[in-house]
Amino acid sequence: GTGISRVFYETDDFAILPTLEMIFDFASDGQQTNFPSPIPVGVEHTPLFQICPGTRFSWDTGGDSGLLEIGFSGGVALTRESLYGGMIRTDIRWMF
Repeated sequence: GTGISRVFYETDDFAILPTLEMIFDFASDGQQTNFPSPIPVGVEHTPLFQICPGTRFSWDTGGDSGLLEIGFSGGVALTRESLYGGMIRTDIRWMF
């Protein structure tokens, strides 16, 4: 996958960064069931493409506490076959 971001708003101790991630995978082996049929079928070499727009918030906590980042994003599958229909993700980074 790959992603891009840009500083949208910035002060000395706070920043807002919109993000966009694109994730491309291949299911190289395995099986799945297609509702309503309970019979498993192979998924060899199935492409999976997701796009995930989001926003990151960054705070400089000052001193030895370092930098705190909190990110929120949503993901949606762009291919018929997918690992999920939709996703909401939150991540926290603390760099000190």
